[in-house]
Amino acid sequence: AVIKGADQVLADSLSDEKRSWLHLLVGVAHIETGNLDAAKASLDQVNAHPEQQSWYQAMRMLHADQVAEAQNQLRIIANDSLHIYQPQAKNLLEAWDRVP
Repeated sequence: AVIKGADQVLADSLSDEKRSWLHLLVGVAHIETGNLDAAKASLDQVNAHPEQQSWYQAMRMLHADQVAEAQNQLRIIANDSLHIYQPQAKNLLEAWDRVP
């Protein structure tokens, strides 16, 4: 429903920030439905919300079994003390370190 509705809204006149936010939401919806190519395309269009974009790109990479790339992205997030997803990134990386 999010994806269908977004197509109509994207055709409307939106500010750049609202358009960026909508691309972020559509990207997340595509991750949830398993359409990872479409998720990447949507997330690549996000420019007003870099912290959310970087986090969800990492989540997309995980779903696509691009583990090394996801870990690299998560390390960048974990090392950024101002990133809103820093605690989650640290937790994921620490969980990987505990796996034998």
